[in-house]
Amino acid sequence: MDFLFSSISFYNKSLKILELMAEKNQYKLNEEVIEKCKFIFRNQCKGKDFGNGRFVRNLFEQAQMKQSNRLIQQKVNTEIAKEDLLNFEVSDFDVNIEKEKHEK
Repeated sequence: MDFLFSSISFYNKSLKILELMAEKNQYKLNEEVIEKCKFIFRNQCKGKDFGNGRFVRNLFEQAQMKQSNRLIQQKVNTEIAKEDLLNFEVSDFDVNIEKEKHEK
């Protein structure tokens, strides 16, 4: 029972941390992105070594880097709109920290 409670608690807290980080940085999280992150957090909770806000921060920062790389590739020789900078795509969350968990 403790593990289940801890997993649910981690899951809810992780989602809240992500939402707060996005809001603080003026990002908008659409429903698809939220669902992707819920999937990542659910999988992270399954391990006995699931962690804390550091996991969420690393996920967020890696998604920012992936988004930056995506926009640079998509917008070669064109201006990047502010709206593009403030919106993640689901693929931005296909990052190393999420993949590392599945490989363990």
